[in-house]
Amino acid sequence: MEQYWQELQQQVHRKAALERKQEALCEQRRKLKEELDASIQRWQEEQKDVDKLEGISLAGIFSALSGRKEERLEKERQEAREALLQKEAADNAFQKLEEEIRKNREELVGLQGCEIKYQKALEERAAELEAMGQDTGLLRLQKEMGRLEAEDKELQEALDAGRDVHVQVEKALHALDSAEGWGVADMMGGGIMVTMMKRDQMNLAKNAMTEIEYLLRKFRAELSDIAGADTVGADKFGTEWSMMDYLFDGFIIDYMVQQEIRDSLSNMRRLGKEIERVCEAIQQRKEENKERKSQLQQEWQAKMEQL
Repeated sequence: MEQYWQELQQQVHRKAALERKQEALCEQRRKLKEELDASIQRWQEEQKDVDKLEGISLAGIFSALSGRKEERLEKERQEAREALLQKEAADNAFQKLEEEIRKNREELVGLQGCEIKYQKALEERAAELEAMGQDTGLLRLQKEMGRLEAEDKELQEALDAGRDVHVQVEKALHALDSAEGWGVADMMGGGIMVTMMKRDQMNLAKNAMTEIEYLLRKFRAELSDIAGADTVGADKFGTEWSMMDYLFDGFIIDYMVQQEIRDSLSNMRRLGKEIERVCEAIQQRKEENKERKSQLQQEWQAKMEQL
């Protein structure tokens, strides 16, 4: 009976946490949909410019007559490829967010009615205690242990999400560091092979950054799920972090210069340290909860032995 009571209590806490998380996820979806729509529109406009120059048009004829058609065409193609990459990244993030919302909704459906069951069990347990003629304090202990158990799950989910982001940050750092090295060699006349190696590493970095965009959103959602988020510094976690802010601002698809590589390296290092800071605070709170639960369990055992 005691185990059933605690399971119900954990379900109630879990349902409340999932509802907060679902609200945060839906708000993220709204903002991301705006970003996706804007990126689609930009890509379509850039592609139209390419089509005009490639086809028969006044713009194409004028550029051909001025002898600058190929130069302008390559520039328009470059901008179209950049816009396409941004659109694909936004669409990828949106699809993953939709899947996260779906899974969250399914878990919520499975927890429907848990509050009523919990209240009934609480009333029955209270009646038992009253019939005993004494206030043993068991109800208080049960409630606190259930809260800590539910909170521990929320903390672990946030910690897992933070670690997932950090893995991708490390991948991006490794690729950017390698690209910087190849870039130095390229500037010294390394040849086509060196240039290709540099661009390969840049592509790996871009892929990692695209994944970071999605994982950061998930991490923020998990942080918003933690009760008293300010105690782990989550309220100060950089909401300005968005891969799209600097992945596509200067991070040109084929012609990234050394300074831009260094800037991206600096951004990645700052992000990595920020994530480490929050994860360390979450881990510290988990340790404090573990110690508190141990104390409550000992108190519970002592009270049970007295009955």
